[in-house]
Amino acid sequence: MRIMLKKVILIVSVGTGNIEARKKNIDSVEAAISNIWDSLPLKRAITSKTAIDKLNNINESDLYSFEESISELIHEGYDEVIIQPTHMINGIEFKRIIRSALDHKEKFKKILIGRPLLTSRIDCIEVIEALGKEYDLKSEIPAIFMGHGSILNNNASYKYLNYLFKETGFEDVYVETLNENSGFYRVADNLAKKNHCDIKLLPLMIATGKHVLGDMAGDNEKSWKSVLEGMGFKVEFSVKGLGEINGIQKIFIRHVKSAMDGNEIII
Repeated sequence: MRIMLKKVILIVSVGTGNIEARKKNIDSVEAAISNIWDSLPLKRAITSKTAIDKLNNINESDLYSFEESISELIHEGYDEVIIQPTHMINGIEFKRIIRSALDHKEKFKKILIGRPLLTSRIDCIEVIEALGKEYDLKSEIPAIFMGHGSILNNNASYKYLNYLFKETGFEDVYVETLNENSGFYRVADNLAKKNHCDIKLLPLMIATGKHVLGDMAGDNEKSWKSVLEGMGFKVEFSVKGLGEINGIQKIFIRHVKSAMDGNEIII
């Protein structure tokens, strides 16, 4: 007689203190996954303590850290947990998820972990296709995407995505990050020398919070928008997070399926 395991999907996100951004982005990814596997319960966890504290202070009380969520799943008697992060890259936060899952592996019969968004070449190509459709990147207007960046691997995932944009025909699309050694200023200078007047400024983050609303599109003098306007560019920008975009949601769905099929990380 085959024993049926009690399964659950756990979506793990960095989180955001912006309620509207959370609903449009993180909740949208969760809903897209839940619609495919509607017979399985779906739980959530947030890795940013700052986001949890801020939202809990305004009565958004259904948010838990990864450790709290795992403890709850153990208490509820789940045998198998499928963990899907909505993180951008295989960075520090993702490695912490794996380490924490390993600490609890004896409490479950199986733990399956899907990969972050920018893991493989296929992922990057599909991200480019989704963004190309969303923002008409084939137009003559250059576009700069702002990613958060990571101290791990010197932003290799973002640099690879930047390279693939060029390889797939998007010559004037650039991926830069918030790091101090960002190439944003170099790109802006080069575009100014080419006599471009218009430019698109776009977020490369799952959810739009303080970085997009402040560092990218804010009115402060150090924001990327202000810097570009100060150089004479007419800036067209969007504050839409990746989680809102259907093509991005489909990549996460594919990662969940791959994990369920045993093609990702099994603990």
